[in-house]
Amino acid sequence: MMTSPNTKASRAVASKTNPVTPSEIEVAGATPCTCKASDAGKIYLESLTSMLAAEFDRRKALEARGATLLTSSASLVALIFGLTVLVTGRDALLVNHLAVYGVLASLFAFVAAAIVGIFIQTHLQDYTVVDEETLPSLVKDAAKWRRCPDLALRDSVAEKIRTLSSLRKANGDKAKWVKVGMYIQLAAIAGLVISLVMELFSRLA
Repeated sequence: MMTSPNTKASRAVASKTNPVTPSEIEVAGATPCTCKASDAGKIYLESLTSMLAAEFDRRKALEARGATLLTSSASLVALIFGLTVLVTGRDALLVNHLAVYGVLASLFAFVAAAIVGIFIQTHLQDYTVVDEETLPSLVKDAAKWRRCPDLALRDSVAEKIRTLSSLRKANGDKAKWVKVGMYIQLAAIAGLVISLVMELFSRLA
């Protein structure tokens, strides 16, 4: 079939005024896009990768503090009994009733701090990652494999931003609970010291 010069010219003008976008090329299954990936996007991706690594390190440090809360609380509970025996002697009885309540309150506070430590280690784990359905499609889906490198880079940056944002939130929650556990433990130590001092003065009086 012969095509007139006027028809060719009109198609050329139409292609210039309405260029085909990379997404339309992918949908049509045409030649893969060869556009260059953004240099700025590469910098963003590298920066986000470093920030993600820092947040994962922070997560490990917070979980280690949770473990410290657990072990130190258990050790301090043993210390309660040791100091109580040291102050009361063989009878192991507290003369001051307020001291008894103070020691019991400290004991419960140490147990609460230990529970907070367990909570920090075992909960608040959720953060956003690429779902399991999307990962295989990156190689199985021909349209995604032929994508423009710049679009693929933008998607990768967006995924890292989502992961980083959710991870920072989870780490922030862990940090708050670490502070709560620390304050409970400090209150328990203060209560224990005050109770034993009261008991000691009651025995010396």
